[in-house]
Amino acid sequence: MLTVARTLLRTRVSATAICLLTGTASAQVQTEFYRELWPMVLSEDGSVIAGIDYAGSGPGSAGYVAVWDRFGPATRIARQDSSFPPALDYEGEPLSLSESGDRLLYTVPFLPAWAATWTQSSGSVNLPSGPSTSFALRTSGDGTQTFGFTTGHDLLRWSGTNAPQVLCGGACGISPTGVTESGDAVVGSLAGSLRYWSAATGTVIMQGGFPSGGGQGIDISSDGSTVVGLTQAGELFSWSPSAGHTVIGIPPWADRLEQVFVNGTGDRVFSNARMTSATGQSIRAACMWEPGTGWRDFRRYLTSRGATGYSSLVHPITFRDVSADGTAAIVDYRLHSNPWSRAVIYFADEAPGTIGTNYCGPMPGLSWQFPATLVATGSDVLAANDVALRATHLPPNQAAIALSSRSAGLLPSPGGALGSLCLGSPIGRHNRPHEVQFTGPNGSFEMTLDLTDIPHGGGVIHVLAGDTWHFQVWSRIWANTGYTSVMTDAVAITFQ
Repeated sequence: MLTVARTLLRTRVSATAICLLTGTASAQVQTEFYRELWPMVLSEDGSVIAGIDYAGSGPGSAGYVAVWDRFGPATRIARQDSSFPPALDYEGEPLSLSESGDRLLYTVPFLPAWAATWTQSSGSVNLPSGPSTSFALRTSGDGTQTFGFTTGHDLLRWSGTNAPQVLCGGACGISPTGVTESGDAVVGSLAGSLRYWSAATGTVIMQGGFPSGGGQGIDISSDGSTVVGLTQAGELFSWSPSAGHTVIGIPPWADRLEQVFVNGTGDRVFSNARMTSATGQSIRAACMWEPGTGWRDFRRYLTSRGATGYSSLVHPITFRDVSADGTAAIVDYRLHSNPWSRAVIYFADEAPGTIGTNYCGPMPGLSWQFPATLVATGSDVLAANDVALRATHLPPNQAAIALSSRSAGLLPSPGGALGSLCLGSPIGRHNRPHEVQFTGPNGSFEMTLDLTDIPHGGGVIHVLAGDTWHFQVWSRIWANTGYTSVMTDAVAITFQ
């Protein structure tokens, strides 16, 4: 069955909508232009995006609240009180979308009592003021309720055009960061602790102290089944009123986690991992966790799903928001020559996943780039003859080849390369004219193997059932970097 992986990039200057049809079909690219749009939040299915329209003023100065769908033009939102346009700063004041994206909550910086909701039919409607100074932060998935808090630590709920109701006052209040579909439970933080509230339980303090990495430290699935958060040490934990607190931990390659998001049914968690590269740099990169599957690097996951349209995002990707259905994300990224930008990535689960076992990584990366990585996709069933190698984070516009061997090895920095040769002798070089690839402007490599014609030593060999083969990708690099070439990590595949 033909599967679809979709990537939609919306940068501050322009946007490119890329529909990649995997299999034998070719990529279909449609280009659209959105001037100075900065996505910030997604609806539950990712079909509606809200953010900032800077109208040429550029990030760092005030812009206008805007809503747009995946392929449609942006709609700039106007307040009822025209004396104060809905201006937001670069990092954005609170924005929150309902499940279908038909209702948006937004606030104006430095005027927290001036919060409003917007719908296509009614336009902007100012929320009634709450007691003292009130902040409206999150809307329920069904769009019927809005939650916020006051400077006196009261948890507030707005319903319709009515004045807000104080759900919990003083020491039991919450600054909401997550709300269920029906609005019957809220999670957030206040007074140095992570908290949960429902009508049945009242406020429950799950953990004292914020994660030291900052960002959103707690979230709740829209069905209310799962609460996830980060400990002060940056470890992922799950919590429920009945089961209590369970620490899940961190990815084996990470030092800690920063920010956490959970999908609507609670079975997929997204986070940003802080790690130390081989060159001693502290970097962040998006990752995922699922019960039974464990931790996965998000970029490697995208590559395994055939979503190559994102490959120009060569720097580490970090999450800003994730749709409740778990198939769309707003990410921060950086191109080779551009400053930090933001994109909306759509990804599908239907494409085949990775095969084999990665080892010998992560490799060191250049000072401006994430380590080069390799995945194998397709099938490890020999008769299928369906294996593809995909590498990312390679130097752009350089020649690259695959290497293969029947054994593993370890030779650091061969010939002055960045990284290690992880294959044993003899090594096959896939450098025949039809095998040499060029990484292009995105620094990516993809090659389909013919298991009946694998270079080995001075000739070729036919892979046999039961054989374990090891693969790696080598790429040239520009002059004046201090290195002669770049190596990915390696993957070992045992064929059936």
